[in-house]
Amino acid sequence: MQSGVPHVVGVANNVDKLVYSTDPRNRRRYDLLELRADDPRIRKHPRVTKRLLPEIGHPKILTVRDESQGGAQGITLTKRAEIYLDFMANAKKYGIVAIDIEVDLLDNPAFQEVLWFANELNIGLIASHHDFSSYAPSLGDLLKRLKLAVGMYHAAVFKVAVNATNIRELRRVGKLFCHPAVVENRIKLSAMSINPANTELSRCSYGTCGATRLTKKPIVSALNYGRLLHDPDPKVTAQPTVDELRMAFLSGLDYSLAKLE
Repeated sequence: MQSGVPHVVGVANNVDKLVYSTDPRNRRRYDLLELRADDPRIRKHPRVTKRLLPEIGHPKILTVRDESQGGAQGITLTKRAEIYLDFMANAKKYGIVAIDIEVDLLDNPAFQEVLWFANELNIGLIASHHDFSSYAPSLGDLLKRLKLAVGMYHAAVFKVAVNATNIRELRRVGKLFCHPAVVENRIKLSAMSINPANTELSRCSYGTCGATRLTKKPIVSALNYGRLLHDPDPKVTAQPTVDELRMAFLSGLDYSLAKLE
């Protein structure tokens, strides 16, 4: 992933979206594909999923999200690790370039083999924190997790997804982009708000994430996740489509905080 460039990530959490991604006409609409391998609509069709992955030209991010941070229910940590290892065994064939694991679980014994295997295969680590409570986490909490993710586990990207309910909370997350520890060390960040009750606020978080007013110039997330097709999940619906994200970046980040103030 090229530093300073906003990458659009299409999220595939069912087989229909994988089939959609095999169409060469969609190749330039997004840069990477996230496989949500925790989703039951993916787990229900393992053979079809594995057959389709090599047909998709995009580099893949493999995610098996934990239930506590928005993932599918009923998957133990051991099972999650098994799913990671199963796909990573054919990482080159499937085009897997990164895995996404929650910062709070990086030191869990269940994931040590996954992290070791990723390192052996030169697969990047996206260390993430998803907090969909009624308020965004404090800057101190985010910096603590960032230090663990990047300092100890050498994560390629630190990703934050929150449920910001107002501009103030969005700016709180945005301040992370301007922190000296991030700027001086050129740490790649990905940040977004996913608020089903305020889709405009969610769209505003992409690209600027509340930090533009602090730096006097646009702040861009390294990875920006978008919808591929219609999805009944309200959290998915709150996200922009991959086409909306692409157009926003091409036109100079139209998602402006000024729209909401």
